[in-house]
Amino acid sequence: VDSWERVNRQPVLINLILNKNISKAGEKDKLTYSINYGTVSKAVSKFAEDSICDSIEALAEGIAKICVNKCHAPRVTVRVEKPRALLHAASAGVEIIRTKEDYDHVDSNLNTQPNYINSHQDLIFIKDLRLSAIIGVNPWECEEKQTVILNLTIYSIPNVSSSQNDNVTKPHNY
Repeated sequence: VDSWERVNRQPVLINLILNKNISKAGEKDKLTYSINYGTVSKAVSKFAEDSICDSIEALAEGIAKICVNKCHAPRVTVRVEKPRALLHAASAGVEIIRTKEDYDHVDSNLNTQPNYINSHQDLIFIKDLRLSAIIGVNPWECEEKQTVILNLTIYSIPNVSSSQNDNVTKPHNY
């Protein structure tokens, strides 16, 4: 959904941090004990390009499932940023952290609800929100507005369920 509440494909920036102990790969000199970033990149790109998600939270959750279930990352941080989310901000987005434990009872089906053990670490953010405001108490200070730039980080309330089809914690309207 774009800034005017219309369904429209938009560019997104996806940033992943995959945590995995790769010491076994070094000891045994076998790449099979590490993560193939080419495979991760292709799988995430394909999911992002081919999927139609009702929210940015659903996109992040789907990417996290791919990284944990198909790419075998025990822990992943997914940050999805929409540069065109808000008219007066550089971008808005979500960041979630998921682990293998979040999906222990979940099969590879992307529509199954995870356990959300780590959802207390989820956040939404707004970068460089530009506002014009009167700042000051003296008369000469109140003559012209000044630009104020805000960066907001809002932590989600854990285990808030949604009635939407995406099966993610409640989406937020930026």
